[in-house]
Amino acid sequence: MPKQIKKEEIQGRYFRWLLGQRNGVYFADGRSNQPSLGRQTLGTRDKSEALSEIEELDLTMAVRHGLAPLASQFPPQGGEPGFLDGRLHSFRHYFCSNCANSGVKERVLMNWLGHRNSRMVHRYYHLHDEESIRQMQQVKLY
Repeated sequence: MPKQIKKEEIQGRYFRWLLGQRNGVYFADGRSNQPSLGRQTLGTRDKSEALSEIEELDLTMAVRHGLAPLASQFPPQGGEPGFLDGRLHSFRHYFCSNCANSGVKERVLMNWLGHRNSRMVHRYYHLHDEESIRQMQQVKLY
């Protein structure tokens, strides 16, 4: 009968992990999660490094399993990289651009994003020409 490996339960930000050691090397067991995240070697014998690796693994798995179901709704265009090739930060650009093109005022968006000045919002605020023209046509000059 195989020897039982003692595992310590670690609650990540997104998933629950069991931290164990085999031959002195730490591993993270995420098989009890839905979806099952399998068993991942952490490649270290140091517990503090293993905990740091679990934190990174937890975020990686959250992004992977959070984005995968959405990928079919955003198919790649031509030979371009697809949705899964992007970064989580891309959602910030997407959200801000949608707000800009839906008429949300920059000052309101700045407040929502928690920025104190508009400089950072300008990096995300991609106004399409059509929306710019539509807003310009609403200005009454007489």
